[in-house]
Formats: sequence, structure tokens, C-alpha cells
Amino acid sequence: MAEPTAERKVFHDSVVPIPVQSGLAPNGLMVQPAASEHRDETMTLHFSLALPPEVEAELEAKVARGETVPLEALHRDYRAKQADAEALIAWLKAEGFDIKDEDVSPDHTSIYATAPVAQIEKSLNVNMVRVTHGGFTYTAARNAPSLPVEVGAAVQEIGGLQPFHRAHKHGKRRPPHRGNRVGLGLVHEAMPTPAPNIANAPPYLVSEVLKAYNADGLNVTGNGQTIAILIDTFPTDADLQGFWQRNNLPVNLTRITKINVKGALSPHQRARRRSTSSGRAGSRRARRSASTRAVRSRSWTSIARSTASSRTFPPSRGCGSCRSASGSARRT
Repeated sequence: MAEPTAERKVFHDSVVPIPVQSGLAPNGLMVQPAASEHRDETMTLHFSLALPPEVEAELEAKVARGETVPLEALHRDYRAKQADAEALIAWLKAEGFDIKDEDVSPDHTSIYATAPVAQIEKSLNVNMVRVTHGGFTYTAARNAPSLPVEVGAAVQEIGGLQPFHRAHKHGKRRPPHRGNRVGLGLVHEAMPTPAPNIANAPPYLVSEVLKAYNADGLNVTGNGQTIAILIDTFPTDADLQGFWQRNNLPVNLTRITKINVKGALSPHQRARRRSTSSGRAGSRRARRSASTRAVRSRSWTSIARSTASSRTFPPSRGCGSCRSASGSARRT
């Protein structure tokens, strides 16, 4: 690994530091040194470039006014400097990173580059280790990456160095705090009534969330816009209607379109499929068990018949197969 110098920009927010070289680390991580075969693996990293300050300020002002920027204008007028992107691309390629044309976004804010782990260590001044988390083992960086200032000044983040980090869903149903707003019908019947209805206390209403983020005076309604919400499953119609009613929002189901991206199964569909598969597997096991019992029954029937046939002839006069069947039956 190359020695760090004062002319490098360190990206502390791009990783969560791992304080140990090997052994148990915080958050349940098990760390081991990376072997030579792990350094031959390739990783794809994401280099995020910032917009020039004046361009970012202009875009944020448009958003604050509720204006919509077409995609073509977004790529043309609100983009990172091409010279910054080209300088970074040239440096990465000289370091041995593979970058194709499609790996660079039209607005130059995103560059995806692939290289062996050993080269990433050397180029970004990171120490790569093996991290086991949740039953899976990954090659990941222990420390924050860095770039030479001349090519890294416009870079704001380097992603992909710790692939064990994943987004987790933390939402869960819970009763309102101290029975607040029970009248909204958010909890089971055992909760006390009437509701205290204390403002700015859980459960929060939409207006209170807007106020908390100083967004209640924007005069932005979303009128005429199509807003996409990416979620792991479809909400039920009853939940949507209940949410609108409790927040006094004049919305109805005709304005909602549910789109299944790439035909993926929702968690509920996967659970039903697992349940169906388990039921089918149980039926197959039951059928196999019944079939086994039937085979055994037929075998005993056959033996009984053979035994009865053997009684027709004395053992000395019967055929060998009859004697064998008779002997088997008696032994059994």
C-alpha cells in the first residue's frame, strides 16, 4: 500500500472505520486479513462528483420554488464539470481501473470504475480485509480512501468499498405514544380513549413532519406531477385511504398506479409461495408415506399368498420358490 501524502484528499464519509485488523469488531463484524487470492478479485467503485457551487445553488432554488426541471435540461445545465470528470477518468485508467463509456453518467456526476482489490489498495491508500457479516463474507476497506488533490478536489464520495453495508427496513407498527391521537384509529381497541391529541408528538401527521423540516411554507403541492415511490411491497387500499383520511388529504385511489418493477414478487407473494411450497412438500411426503405403506401391505399380501400356496404341497414336493416363500414367511 502506498504511503499517504499531504497532497491527498481523504473521504472519511465513504466508509465506516473498522478498528481491528482481525477478530471481532463492533456491530458484530468478524474481520480477517485478506489473502492473495482475495486481492485478485475485482470490485466496482462509484466516484461521485459534486456540482459547481453556483450550479447547485441554482438547482436548489428551483426546487424550493416548486419548479420542474426536464431531464434533458438537468443533464445539460446541471452537471459536474467535464474537465474534472475527464481528469479523474484519465488518472483512474492510468492506475489500472477499467472504465467504459456507459460507466459515466451524462451529467458527469457518477463514474463507475472496476479494478483488482490489490490495485484499489494501492491507488486509494486503503487496507482491504475480509469481513463476515450476517453469514456472508466480503472483501472491504478498513479505512477511509483518498485521492490526489489534483483529481479528487471535485469528488465528494467513493462508494462500494464496504459492500457488507446494506439498507435495512426499520419500520414497525407501534401504538401511539401515551395514547396520543387514538381517535385516529391507529391502535387496537384496548388503548385508552379519548385521545390526548397532543400536537408534535407521536404519531406525527404530515403537516408536522413538513414543519419539522421547515418545508411547510414552500407552497408545493405536487399538482400536475407524477411522483414515484420505490417500496418493497404494495400498500393496501385500506391503508392508503386511512392515511389520507387521518391527514385530511383530498386524495383518492384513482390517482394511484401500482407498478410491479420487472415482475418481482412482493414479500407477501413470496411468503404465500413459500407457504404453498411447504404445503406441497408436505403433501408429497404424505403421498410417499402412504405409498410406502401400500407397498409394504402388498408385500405382506404377496407373502401371505405365497405361504398359502406353499401349504398346498408338502415342502418335499413343492417348487424351490414356494419353499423359499414359505420359509421367508415363517422367518418373518
